Amino acid sequence: AAEGGGTYLGDILLATDSSLTRWPVRDAEPLTYWVQPGAALDRWTPGHRRQVDRAFAAWGATGIPLGFAPATDSASADILVLWTDRFDEPISGRTRWTHDRRGWIRSARVTLAVYRHDGTLLSEEAIHALALHEIGHAIGLEHTPATENVMAPRVRVRNLSEGDARTARLLYRIPPGRL
Repeated sequence: AAEGGGTYLGDILLATDSSLTRWPVRDAEPLTYWVQPGAALDRWTPGHRRQVDRAFAAWGATGIPLGFAPATDSASADILVLWTDRFDEPISGRTRWTHDRRGWIRSARVTLAVYRHDGTLLSEEAIHALALHEIGHAIGLEHTPATENVMAPRVRVRNLSEGDARTARLLYRIPPGRL
């Protein structure tokens, strides 16, 4: 657990049977992301989109060797961000990615809810925290039990911690695959 600004790479290794998955370094060519327009969903606002953009910018500012840029269409995007009204289970976000046999992530799909499972509307601040968490999964991070980090299973914080940033930077210094 990343107490005191350390890393939680050990938690990731425990969760993944000592196997790391991440994107290839993309310093020169940023990962592109496309955010689905959500206007068809009740109570969705353009502010929700801004929170996703802010979350990508926050991860980009951690010093990991990935840049992020919005894509003009979904077909050309590395990461798709989709909206749903709510999930049928007690979650507010989900991330799925594909990877090759060596552990390189090739694409990711993030789905964010506008409402909690119980029907409570998520605030823009909550959408930001949720987007930070799910983008963390999209770049290869897993959960940590340390609740001061955005990658805790239940997001309690609204911004990335130093532990989140250090763990992401360390992940991108290690080759993917089984350790």
